[in-house]
Amino acid sequence: MSEANSQLETVRATLTKRIAQNDVDIPLLPEVAQKVLGLTQDAGSDASQLATVIQSDPTLAAHILRIANSPAYSPNGNISSLQQAVSRLGMIVLAEVAIAASVNATLFHAPGFEKRIQQIWRDSLLTGLWSKEAARACRRNVDTAFLCGLLHNIGRPMLLQWVTNGESVLNETDTLELEEALFLEANRAMVQAWQLPDIVLQGITQYPMEVKTMPEIAVLVRAGRMLCQWSAAPDSELSEHPDYKSIVTVLNLYPDTVANIKMQYNDVHATLEVMRG
Repeated sequence: MSEANSQLETVRATLTKRIAQNDVDIPLLPEVAQKVLGLTQDAGSDASQLATVIQSDPTLAAHILRIANSPAYSPNGNISSLQQAVSRLGMIVLAEVAIAASVNATLFHAPGFEKRIQQIWRDSLLTGLWSKEAARACRRNVDTAFLCGLLHNIGRPMLLQWVTNGESVLNETDTLELEEALFLEANRAMVQAWQLPDIVLQGITQYPMEVKTMPEIAVLVRAGRMLCQWSAAPDSELSEHPDYKSIVTVLNLYPDTVANIKMQYNDVHATLEVMRG
């Protein structure tokens, strides 16, 4: 074994052990995101309570007003208050925007990998938006699908932070290899530390498995990921994706339903750019 490979295996073994022992630093879930998630899981909550939580964070409130006035949500751009934004966006979309704005790339610090982390978050947000469209087509819970899609790669930037904050001697190639090898373990550690629901754990730790063996929420995330990849080249045939047949079979999607999902391309990408802000 070469010295470089030996170093990679040593770091991998050390990190694997530390993750298993909960001996890693994990950023706190932002308070606003905690409260928003709590409200979305409470059947008795309403949009006014959500608005109250958002108002406690002026930066977030301003961000949501900007989104509410964007062409994607308000062609006339005449929303001047958070209450109007609540009425226009609705509770589900408002919660999605708040969570995406609170849980983002700024949570992580990995010198030298800033562009990589930004790319991870762009793809994660896009996967969340497409997972929501797949869930809508299947008449499943769209906010859970969005959350799982958004967080499905949360462990990747966390791993980059762990490696670069230590005294690692790994080069960029080995660091990215480590990210690929351990991100599922990091996903699990993040979800458990943030005390997110079990369905989120299912959605973001099992989606790389064989489609037919996954829980449904993980299949929806896999569908979102497939659509995210397809949307990078929308003139390509989605049916040629290696997961296509398994996904449409498990989710019972008919060709016309898939066609309708694909027709959301412009809206999804417009929402992506607005939410990235």
